[in-house]
Amino acid sequence: MGFLLSFLPFTITEAIIRPFTMDILLKSAKEDIGTASSLINFVPTLLGSLGMALSTLPWGNLITGLGSIMAGALFSALLLWRKAKL
Repeated sequence: MGFLLSFLPFTITEAIIRPFTMDILLKSAKEDIGTASSLINFVPTLLGSLGMALSTLPWGNLITGLGSIMAGALFSALLLWRKAKL
Protein backbone atom coordinates (compact mmCIF):
# COMPACT_ATOMS: atom_id res chain seq x y z
CA MET A 1 0.00 0.00 0.00
CA GLY A 2 2.90 2.37 0.77
CA PHE A 3 4.32 1.87 -2.71
CA LEU A 4 0.96 2.81 -4.25
CA LEU A 5 0.69 5.89 -2.07
CA SER A 6 4.18 7.02 -3.10
CA PHE A 7 2.91 7.48 -6.68
CA LEU A 8 -0.16 9.47 -5.63
CA PRO A 9 1.54 12.91 -5.32
CA PHE A 10 3.10 12.58 -8.78
CA THR A 11 -0.20 11.56 -10.36
CA ILE A 12 -2.11 14.44 -8.81
CA THR A 13 0.62 16.98 -9.60
CA GLU A 14 0.87 15.84 -13.21
CA ALA A 15 -2.91 16.08 -13.65
CA ILE A 16 -2.91 19.64 -12.27
CA ILE A 17 0.15 20.91 -14.17
CA ARG A 18 -0.54 19.39 -17.61
CA PRO A 19 -3.26 21.88 -18.73
CA PHE A 20 -1.08 24.85 -17.79
CA THR A 21 1.96 23.50 -19.61
CA MET A 22 -0.14 22.68 -22.68
CA ASP A 23 -1.42 26.26 -22.73
CA ILE A 24 2.07 27.76 -22.38
CA LEU A 25 3.57 25.51 -25.05
CA LEU A 26 0.76 26.06 -27.54
CA LYS A 27 0.82 29.85 -27.02
CA SER A 28 4.56 29.91 -27.66
CA ALA A 29 4.14 28.30 -31.10
CA LYS A 30 3.43 31.00 -33.67
CA GLU A 31 2.99 28.59 -36.57
CA ASP A 32 2.38 24.87 -36.90
CA ILE A 33 0.17 24.54 -33.83
CA GLY A 34 -0.78 21.03 -34.94
CA THR A 35 2.86 19.97 -34.94
CA ALA A 36 3.37 21.38 -31.45
CA SER A 37 0.25 19.59 -30.21
CA SER A 38 1.41 16.32 -31.76
CA LEU A 39 4.82 16.59 -30.09
CA ILE A 40 3.24 17.45 -26.74
CA ASN A 41 1.21 14.24 -26.93
CA PHE A 42 3.94 12.08 -28.49
CA VAL A 43 6.75 12.72 -26.01
CA PRO A 44 4.88 11.35 -22.93
CA THR A 45 3.87 8.29 -24.96
CA LEU A 46 7.48 7.72 -26.02
CA LEU A 47 8.82 8.18 -22.48
CA GLY A 48 6.09 5.93 -21.08
CA SER A 49 7.01 3.21 -23.57
CA LEU A 50 10.67 3.59 -22.63
CA GLY A 51 9.77 3.31 -18.94
CA MET A 52 7.72 0.16 -19.57
CA ALA A 53 10.60 -1.37 -21.53
CA LEU A 54 13.06 -0.54 -18.73
CA SER A 55 10.72 -1.99 -16.11
CA THR A 56 10.83 -5.39 -17.84
CA LEU A 57 14.60 -5.68 -17.39
CA PRO A 58 15.64 -8.50 -15.05
CA TRP A 59 15.86 -6.46 -11.85
CA GLY A 60 16.75 -8.34 -8.70
CA ASN A 61 13.82 -6.64 -6.99
CA LEU A 62 11.03 -4.98 -8.99
CA ILE A 63 10.52 -2.20 -6.44
CA THR A 64 14.23 -1.34 -6.50
CA GLY A 65 14.16 -1.37 -10.30
CA LEU A 66 11.15 0.96 -10.51
CA GLY A 67 12.71 3.26 -7.91
CA SER A 68 15.92 3.38 -9.95
CA ILE A 69 13.97 4.22 -13.10
CA MET A 70 12.10 7.01 -11.29
CA ALA A 71 15.29 8.41 -9.78
CA GLY A 72 17.02 8.33 -13.17
CA ALA A 73 14.08 10.10 -14.83
CA LEU A 74 14.05 12.75 -12.11
CA PHE A 75 17.80 13.30 -12.39
CA SER A 76 17.57 13.56 -16.19
CA ALA A 77 14.69 16.05 -15.97
CA LEU A 78 16.61 18.20 -13.48
CA LEU A 79 19.68 18.22 -15.74
CA LEU A 80 17.63 19.19 -18.78
CA TRP A 81 15.80 21.88 -16.81
CA ARG A 82 19.05 23.33 -15.53
CA LYS A 83 20.56 23.28 -19.02
CA ALA A 84 17.47 25.03 -20.42
CA LYS A 85 17.76 27.81 -17.83
CA LEU A 86 21.39 28.53 -18.76
